[in-house]
Amino acid sequence: MLSFLKIENIVLIEKLELSFPATLSVFTGETGAGKSVLLDAVSLVLGQRADIGLIRQGADFARVTACFSIPKTAPVWQLLSDIGIENEDEIIIRRILQRDGKSKAYINDTPVTAGFLKEIGSFLVEIYGQYAAYKLLSPANHLPALDAFAKVQLSLLKKAFYDWKQAEKNWQELQEKQKNILTDQAYYQETVTQLKAANLQENEEERLVEQRTILNNQSKIIESLQEAHALMATENSGIESLLYKVNRNLERANQLSGNQFERLCSDLTGITESFADVLASLEGKMNFMAQPMELEEIEDRLYFLRGLARKYGVPVAELTKIRADFELKLTEIENLDEYLQKSAILKEKAKADYKALADSVSKTRQESAIRLDEQVNAELPDLKLAKARFKTEVSTLPEQDWNENGINQVLFTVSTNPGQPFSPIQKIASGGELARFMLGLKVVLAGSEKTPVLIFDEVDTGVGGGVADAVGKRLKMLSVGHQVLVITHSPQVASYGDSHYIVQKELKNDVMQTQVITAGQEIRMQEIARMLSGATLTETSLKMAKELVEESCQRFRN
Repeated sequence: MLSFLKIENIVLIEKLELSFPATLSVFTGETGAGKSVLLDAVSLVLGQRADIGLIRQGADFARVTACFSIPKTAPVWQLLSDIGIENEDEIIIRRILQRDGKSKAYINDTPVTAGFLKEIGSFLVEIYGQYAAYKLLSPANHLPALDAFAKVQLSLLKKAFYDWKQAEKNWQELQEKQKNILTDQAYYQETVTQLKAANLQENEEERLVEQRTILNNQSKIIESLQEAHALMATENSGIESLLYKVNRNLERANQLSGNQFERLCSDLTGITESFADVLASLEGKMNFMAQPMELEEIEDRLYFLRGLARKYGVPVAELTKIRADFELKLTEIENLDEYLQKSAILKEKAKADYKALADSVSKTRQESAIRLDEQVNAELPDLKLAKARFKTEVSTLPEQDWNENGINQVLFTVSTNPGQPFSPIQKIASGGELARFMLGLKVVLAGSEKTPVLIFDEVDTGVGGGVADAVGKRLKMLSVGHQVLVITHSPQVASYGDSHYIVQKELKNDVMQTQVITAGQEIRMQEIARMLSGATLTETSLKMAKELVEESCQRFRN
């Protein structure tokens, strides 16, 4: 609900703060008092085009702040979450319009674009009136409105549509593969043959590079190994001889001391054994290095492997992966006909599954359309539209236009006079008729309506008496499940309000300003009496006002 509205420097409003209940609020006042300015302010904060003509004379900026209390499960929070606005208890929107034409918008202190603000606003408020751009005038909104009325669940249908289109895409891709099968097969086969013949070994490039490095330094390596061996193994002066002498002396000391040097003897034995292992390994390396190795063969092999890698645009290490991938592709090609047949079967099954669900949804829509028509047409006589008829047309789309929402196109149509053909609802020429038609439709759709705040601007224009009373009663009905704000000149409509606001102009500091008074019971009765009899209040008009309010309450209860 819209819980709070603050308006600054909009036309004749210097500063205005209003709080609203969750039920039906009515706004009344003399023509020209500024009731439409309130709508301009609300439209501005909901992302409509910023017009510098709204800025109050002498002010540098205009600002509107609106606070909405919205359930945390409302869909609007998902959109806000996508831009990093946390799910809180309230949505606070600020729109600032500057004299140079620039505007700024914020949601919970996060800057947003006017376009995003307009999108958010469509989830929060809908405005109805003679010149309002009703959501339900757009044919794109007719199918969702009927589905909401019919309580159609589209999740399974959406999934079935996706599965069908994915199966169709898979089948088309296999068909494309089949077109190029001969060229692809020859290329894959040639590649696999070449890579098989290459006899690639794991980590072969690294090993060849190591061998080449060794060969390029073979003489120096052998020289270093020989010198190391000489130092370690020379008789009498080598390390092995020294270790032997140390070990013999330690063993003698250990025996003479009652094994006091057992640990040292053991450690030295380990060192001696390790030394022997190193010496044996060194001799093995020397023998290996002494064997002739062909540097030219290694260079040729490296050149060959790297040439293959350049050809296929991969590192040498990935050539085996290329071969495995192409072998798999060859297997797929060999089994392509079988895959294609299976894919075609899956595609047709997915389509049939989708069509079955879509037909079921279509049947529900057609049945619900009849109920919707009956209920809307039942509302029209009381709204001075007795000659008009409403009809929901549910048609079947051509197959190429089937989509995740099914196979239907839905259009709300109207015939305003007997004998006239049905035309799209947006073709209604009279603003007053359209406003009342939309009110009747809205009453019927109220249970499925997701927008929490509904604003009606003079939907009672051109009607009075019983018709105005019917309008007021329906607005009151809408307020059971929505917050409803109504701008009205009709005392019958005003009598249904749960709260009453009087819009008036007054001269303040030699400047004309618009003020809004929250009317208590006494002032409310005086305002409704004024609306009944004119500027002069009488005991009779006050009595009539009181009776009108009481009768309205009684009629609504009944």
